[in-house]
Amino acid sequence: ILVQQATTIRSPTEPGTPSGCGYEPETTTHEINLSANLLLGDCIKYMQAMPNESIDHIYTDPPYAIDMKMLAQEGTGIVDIDRVADEHDVDQNIILLHNFLRQASRILKHTGFCVLWYDLDMHESLKATAIVEDFSVQRWPLIWTKTHICQNQAAAYNFTKCTEVAMVLRKQKAVLAQHQGRNYFSCGNDKQDYNVSHPFWKPLTLHFWVLNAIALPGQTVLDPFAGCGSIPLACAQLGLSFTAIELVPEHYSIMR
Repeated sequence: ILVQQATTIRSPTEPGTPSGCGYEPETTTHEINLSANLLLGDCIKYMQAMPNESIDHIYTDPPYAIDMKMLAQEGTGIVDIDRVADEHDVDQNIILLHNFLRQASRILKHTGFCVLWYDLDMHESLKATAIVEDFSVQRWPLIWTKTHICQNQAAAYNFTKCTEVAMVLRKQKAVLAQHQGRNYFSCGNDKQDYNVSHPFWKPLTLHFWVLNAIALPGQTVLDPFAGCGSIPLACAQLGLSFTAIELVPEHYSIMR
């Protein structure tokens, strides 16, 4: 399926502008081959079939390998937990994440970054595996500070959680495309703009910040856990080549 669409190319502005995290649009047009770029199935099997050092960067939001019931009680503001809970068996996801890092290291170029969103409970485990797989690990995470209201069902005991974190891994010769003066980005959710209810959808402006920092125009970005497609959509709007893989047919259909 070839889809020709008007695409908004955006450049980052400093967080804290009147619009919160605005981008100035310049409109251009290009063609996207959805059949080649959006893949349905097991990401590990797809990655195993990819040649060594064939991908410029990996940017993804994988399963967090934590109990979804616990996540629902942490006051993150996430809804529809029950709808996706069956996809997030803790033990299976731990194995999945470690297998993912092994394949990610193999298929990334020596100049590549791998940025993945994760839960802090998994930090030491993911860091240890990443080092074994020949990644350098940034010692501090990227932080998304949410400006929308986040719920807290245990407000008598816990500070409200209104942040999420991403781990930055890099191969031996990787350097940032743009130097960054901070490791946090503030913005609100944009689900209403794209009519999605997936609980782990993240805003496009957040993805623009990460992608502009690690990737150059025309480079290839792989998202092995694409969900409903916010990362590949951001890649398309930035003029990046991308491959997005999603296991769940319902999410895949929404992404297309």
